[in-house]
Amino acid sequence: MKKILSIVLAVCMLLSCAAVASAASKTTEQKADALYVLGLFKGTNKGYELDNNLTREQGIVMLLRLIGKEAEATSGEHDCPFDDVYEWAEGYIGYAFEQGITLGVSETKFGYGQPLTDAQFLTMLLRALGYTDGDGEDFVWDDPYALANEIGLIPEAEADSDFMRGDMVEVCYNLLSATYKESEKTVADQLKEDKVITDEMLDLSKNVADGKMDLEQAMEELSGGNGSDDDNNGGNSGGNGGNGGGGNTTPSADAPEPTPGPNADETSVTGEYETENLDLPAWNDPV
Repeated sequence: MKKILSIVLAVCMLLSCAAVASAASKTTEQKADALYVLGLFKGTNKGYELDNNLTREQGIVMLLRLIGKEAEATSGEHDCPFDDVYEWAEGYIGYAFEQGITLGVSETKFGYGQPLTDAQFLTMLLRALGYTDGDGEDFVWDDPYALANEIGLIPEAEADSDFMRGDMVEVCYNLLSATYKESEKTVADQLKEDKVITDEMLDLSKNVADGKMDLEQAMEELSGGNGSDDDNNGGNSGGNGGNGGGGNTTPSADAPEPTPGPNADETSVTGEYETENLDLPAWNDPV
């Protein structure tokens, strides 16, 4: 009898530990939902697509949204020196170029539609936080991992050879608590100061990330509990439905609906154009 009781006790303890671990861990989709509550991640017209590649233009849009500069990028005129960028993205990429966040893959090519590597994305984020890259600087563009790990963007100072949109979500979620260079102000603090997000949105976002409420509950509470679709994310309170591409997503929210591209060999992929067969010259800093 004592043996049976010991086994039952052991099983109960294991189940209890598993439940605690499950509650404590945040899944990538929960983090995506948390960013969605803040209006910082909207997905494409097929949902979050966490298992898909992140394109270079999507990365720029996501970055500028994360640092609260999307409105500034889209409301003014910014010189975009690249000839492979579609009109909808010129403001984003032109602004990022002016701010030194991206240099393109050559003097005239941005690399529109190409997959964004982890090194490129981390380099852009670090530049946006005020760090500089190059010999004798804070880091070098093709090896940003030590610095990115030091400030909490990635858990290990090593490359991710298979960088997907889900990996981007993990980095972006961590970015909110990262501080700007030589400052104690976090990205979340700056977003609040710029009135991009509110304390209420942050609290709801944290509850979603922690699994204390689901996305639909958070969005309903954010909209005043009246079930309205008119929320801070452009009427997208139904959420993105994770990787499956829920039916209520804002069409191509990481990029507007595609317009016909100038070249016949361009194909529409998840609401954006993926540029193929570009003759891209070698470039020392393809970021």
